[in-house]
Amino acid sequence: MKRFIYILTMLLSIGAWLVSCNSIKYVPIETVKINTEYRDRWLRDSIHVHDSIFMFMKGDTVFRDRWHVEYRNKLVYDTTYINRTDSICVPYPIEKQLSRWESIKMELGGWAFGIVIGFALIMAGWLIYRLRRRYK
Repeated sequence: MKRFIYILTMLLSIGAWLVSCNSIKYVPIETVKINTEYRDRWLRDSIHVHDSIFMFMKGDTVFRDRWHVEYRNKLVYDTTYINRTDSICVPYPIEKQLSRWESIKMELGGWAFGIVIGFALIMAGWLIYRLRRRYK
């Protein structure tokens, strides 16, 4: 039973190490959206009436000038074509340059992590060796 628990613990810890870090996964988004629209409409176009009568007298004669523009209505058919294209910017990661102190910390952290893993492996090997020797 102890051996089963030991093997199960080792498998779970190895599994946790393997699946703990994932890469960045980008979700695809719509980058271009095209919207086309047609509008039909009837417009009333009109010319209004300009009607004036101008009278003047010269001596005993009365002159009458009449200007007449008639009122006209007509319908104008207008088609409007609207095409809109929206561009959506795709975000991409921007990595900032590390300062010298940050890069030293990263390098030392990697070495420290390697030393801790090495120490853990040595301790696990020593523990396995000791348990085999005791129960043999």
